[in-house]
Amino acid sequence: MLTKILRCLWLSALVFAASTASAGQAPADGYRVRTVVVPGADSTTFWDINDRGQIVGDAALGAVTRPFVFEHNAFRFLDIPFGGTSAWAAGISNDGLIVGTVFDDVGGSTGYLFDGSAYMPLNLPGGTNSIVRRISSDGRYVTGYADTAEVAVQGFVLDRNSNQYTLIDTLDPLSVVQGVTNGGVAVGSVRGSAPGVPIHAFTFDSASGQIDYPTVGSFLSPRFRDINDSGFIAGFDLPTGTAFVFRNGDVLQTLSVGDGVTFAYGINNFNRIVGYYQVESGQVAAFLATPVPEPGAWLLLSVGLLALVAFKARRAR
Repeated sequence: MLTKILRCLWLSALVFAASTASAGQAPADGYRVRTVVVPGADSTTFWDINDRGQIVGDAALGAVTRPFVFEHNAFRFLDIPFGGTSAWAAGISNDGLIVGTVFDDVGGSTGYLFDGSAYMPLNLPGGTNSIVRRISSDGRYVTGYADTAEVAVQGFVLDRNSNQYTLIDTLDPLSVVQGVTNGGVAVGSVRGSAPGVPIHAFTFDSASGQIDYPTVGSFLSPRFRDINDSGFIAGFDLPTGTAFVFRNGDVLQTLSVGDGVTFAYGINNFNRIVGYYQVESGQVAAFLATPVPEPGAWLLLSVGLLALVAFKARRAR
């Protein structure tokens, strides 16, 4: 009987601790932050992180911005396709599909999807200067914005299963669309098309067309930049320069790295956050913020390990 109790206690503790530290639980004790820079680069930016821990971003190397994948503490630089002069890698799915944007020498831009072997153009039909920002973790949805005849910055969500583009009709036409869930819920911000027009963070359900503009604590100009499949949203506020995690009407965490503005741009399903900030020298550096598990998770994990030790000792006798 004791053996069964110890075994159940151990398994229960491990399961609970793992679930507490994963997607469904907000971090309670803040984040452990790591700064990452490309040697010799003027700036290093992280845009997105998938559940495997692969990070995409870019680095300014002289006059050229080069996209990269950061994995196992190493940078793997990507090609700049379509004859472009610079490029971003802005989103990565769990299967390694990468989306981003290529820029030419006259200021034009083209979106792309890279499957590991080939680059495919990804542009809003009828639009120009497409900027592609994110791909859902399952690879189904892609977000971005482009110029159209009617709107200077038209946000969209692409369903790759049906090849259908859904346009986002926000309260101000300048809609910067960013992260998206596997269910097609996207987040972003309305930029404000004229001086004095406030910036609003928004969520958009591509299935129903519903748009919400939540109040984000006391922040006056919040920007939503990514959302994971449990509804945790990463973003930042200007001019305070504070990054935050938001969910269900509450600001759960704030994050400031260094002395300058902190931009949180990506959050995965384990609540790991990536972005960038300005260091004292003026250089832009990327960061990876890993949530510190809750005390309850550590306590239960410790109980589980002790139970395992007791179980092993009993078997040894």
